[in-house]
Amino acid sequence: MKKKPLPPFSFKRPLPQVLIRHLNNGIVNLKYLDKENNEHELNCSLVRHDPNAFRPDKSGKPNMVQVWDIDEERWIEFDYGMLTDYKGRVE
Repeated sequence: MKKKPLPPFSFKRPLPQVLIRHLNNGIVNLKYLDKENNEHELNCSLVRHDPNAFRPDKSGKPNMVQVWDIDEERWIEFDYGMLTDYKGRVE
């Protein structure tokens, strides 16, 4: 099985508490790698969701984040450790 490449070292990931605070207060723009190493850009929020977004998924993986995708109008999950870019609150 291939190992996923790490996000660029020059990228500074926000603290989980900062990410959750931004998600709870508005729309956030970020990029992440999925399981197939495809990068996705996402405008997302937690305004209508439980503020405790960090939770294990069905396989027990820590750091999975569930957010509302503003553009696709659906809930999605991504691995916090696979963030590749974070622009913070955009709205």
